[in-house]
Amino acid sequence: MSAAELETQYALADDEERLVRRATNGDSPRLTFLTMLKTRQRLGHFPALPEVPAQIVRFLADALGLPPPTPLLDAEIKKKTLFRYRSVIRSHLGSTVYGDGDGRIESVIRSAALTMSDPADLINVAIETLMRANVELPAYSTLDRLVVHVRHQVHESLLPLDHRGS
Repeated sequence: MSAAELETQYALADDEERLVRRATNGDSPRLTFLTMLKTRQRLGHFPALPEVPAQIVRFLADALGLPPPTPLLDAEIKKKTLFRYRSVIRSHLGSTVYGDGDGRIESVIRSAALTMSDPADLINVAIETLMRANVELPAYSTLDRLVVHVRHQVHESLLPLDHRGS
């Protein structure tokens, strides 16, 4: 990524810096928390920390004023701490977690499936809808299964009665 792209997509706002300092103690936990916050904002979900590019981690470390070499993300982070960080970040962003019984997304897919057939298009509609609603994106496989199921139901309902069922 270019320096301008990093600045545009991962710049640290004053309220975010205050949040990081309130929620964590120490350089590594602060960098870990900030990385989780900024990647959740950008991607719509929390990626696995080792998957975050070093360039982004270094940019965020610089934003916190951490000296080189690039500090490590908190490799020893406990599940309980990750859960707490995610909870604080969701609260700060006003976001919610995707739930299996979330009928809103199913109805959007159902409507889109009336005019679209390609599963990739339907998944994109689902992702856009979830992002607009500030709902954390589920695993791709979850959306794929949902789209295949709803698309099949819609297509079955559009078939004449004498062509259904086989």
